[in-house]
Amino acid sequence: MRKKSFIEDDFSRFIVGHALSDGEKVDVIIDSLNECISRHGKPEVMMSDGGSAFYSWRGISKLTRYLEDFGIDQHIARIPRINGKLESLNQKIEKELLNTQSFSSLKHLENELAQWVGFYNFKRPHQGLNKLQVPADRFYPGADKWFKENDTGTEKIIFESMSMLFRELQKK
Repeated sequence: MRKKSFIEDDFSRFIVGHALSDGEKVDVIIDSLNECISRHGKPEVMMSDGGSAFYSWRGISKLTRYLEDFGIDQHIARIPRINGKLESLNQKIEKELLNTQSFSSLKHLENELAQWVGFYNFKRPHQGLNKLQVPADRFYPGADKWFKENDTGTEKIIFESMSMLFRELQKK
C-alpha cells in the first residue's frame, strides 16, 4: 500500500506538493518540501500529524532539524480534527480518485494523482473559500483570468507556468 503525503497551503487550500511512498518516510517528505520551497518559497509554519516521518519520540527528528535550518516553525497536531483540512483532503482523494479507479502501474497512479491535484487546485470550487473560489484564486490572485484565457487542458503546464509567475513576482 502506498502512503500519500500532501503539502497544502492553509489559507488557500492550494496543494503545493505531494508524494507517494512505501510508508511514512522522512526523506520523501523532505524532498517534497525542497521542491515546494524552490517553486513557491519558504512557508512560515508547517503543521503535520504525529506520524513517524514528522515526529520523533526521542530526540530531534530529521524533519525537525530540516525545518529549523530553514527557520520554519513546526506544529504537531496531536488531535486529528486540528489537522482536519488535510484529513478532509485525504478523504476527498480516496472518494474521488483512489476508490473510483484501478491503476495499472505506479506511474499510472502518479499521473492520475497529478491530474487530480491540478483539477483540485485550478478547477474545483472549494466550499471553504469565499464565493466558492478554487484554491488557485487565493494562492495566485488573478489566476482565474489567466486560466480562462490560456486553458490548454494540461494542468501540469499551468501549474508550472503559475509557479514561474509567482517566483517572478516575488523577485519584485
